[in-house]
Amino acid sequence: MGIDGLGGSAAGGSGNGIGGGTGSGSADTAAAAETATGLDTDLDKALNTARTGSPVEQGNALRTLDAMTGSRQASDAAVDQNAAPATMTAAQTCTIEVRFKPVIGPTNHAFIVTTDADSANYFRGGPQANNTGLNSPSSRSSSDAPQAPYDPEFGIYGPIVTEYGAYRPGTVDWTTEPSGRQTVAETQGNCDRIETELAHHMDDIEAARINYMPLAANSNSTVREALERSGYPDVSPVVWAPAWNSQLPDLPGPR
Repeated sequence: MGIDGLGGSAAGGSGNGIGGGTGSGSADTAAAAETATGLDTDLDKALNTARTGSPVEQGNALRTLDAMTGSRQASDAAVDQNAAPATMTAAQTCTIEVRFKPVIGPTNHAFIVTTDADSANYFRGGPQANNTGLNSPSSRSSSDAPQAPYDPEFGIYGPIVTEYGAYRPGTVDWTTEPSGRQTVAETQGNCDRIETELAHHMDDIEAARINYMPLAANSNSTVREALERSGYPDVSPVVWAPAWNSQLPDLPGPR
């Protein structure tokens, strides 16, 4: 890895900054490569601390970088780069997926899973009444407020309720063998922004008190609506997901 000349040629030929030098021979080359690899790791750590640490940590990291590079100007240039080193960026990727669970016959229930280096979270919808085969039953509402009591005007299924939280064993839609899965997007950084946005949309859907209808307004409609409102309008399910393209009524305008 090279950062503005800080990770130059490990051996043989010229290099600017860390890892530069001259020489030949397989032993020298291997030793230089090993040294360069170690320095890359230390360099990543120092750069990350210099960018994100506390003031004291940043000061110490900058002094470390000065010693490693032999140049304060080189250290400042590396710290000021907008792009993070590849080894740091790779650990900060957010993956947004739609996953599916089989229900009755060929039908499938969709839910969203977001994954980054720190956590995996899910977002889903379903009927308030737990007596339909077209969805996994919803164990709790996403809202902090108590779930609304059953209302006969919504029929046997009740309104759509939503749920989100940590995706782990015991979660309502937990499965190690989904009937389908597709990646919606992979973005740099963690999933905090998209998870906050999805949570807002899930809350809006539940607050709208939309009558749950298995083949017209269901969990699949909820997932599509949340994705579309989050900027992903062109997702098509890889398995049959009834009512995927059904528009949910009575929702506020896009955020």
